[in-house]
Amino acid sequence: TEWNYDIHVYPKNIIDEDITKTINDQKPYYKVGDEVSYKISATVKEEMRAPVGGEYGNFIITDDLDTRLTFTSLTVQGNKGSGALADLSDTTDYTLTRTGQLVTVAFDKVQTEKLFDAEITRVERTLKATVNEEAYAGMTPEIINDALLEWKRETDSDYTEAEPPIK
Repeated sequence: TEWNYDIHVYPKNIIDEDITKTINDQKPYYKVGDEVSYKISATVKEEMRAPVGGEYGNFIITDDLDTRLTFTSLTVQGNKGSGALADLSDTTDYTLTRTGQLVTVAFDKVQTEKLFDAEITRVERTLKATVNEEAYAGMTPEIINDALLEWKRETDSDYTEAEPPIK
């Protein structure tokens, strides 16, 4: 028997980076009252562009917060790919909706068109939440929190769920 020194390694899974979610400045643990900051980054897909004479689609990022987190604040910025970020306003550039623990940032057809016109390639969302009293209610110690990206063109829709960040 001989050792096989001619090894080939191939990726098992391809990571879809349409949407990513990470924890900014992650700590080894959090206690009640600590602030947690999440960065959610979603690609503005070329497929969202309408065919000639058609309409742009809707671009929606939802985040269903764990019940052990209380929403604190949200900032949304556009990234042109060069790393330079431009602040986006919830009064003109997108619509912010909060229903219970669900936080939604939605770009309608006109607002999505503005993203393309401004050559924005990614939407960067920073969501801050505070660990609340429910963190001691006998639940698992990990607080898993994920985000969902939905974009629509005409009557089609595509959903891409982000992998939850590690605790």
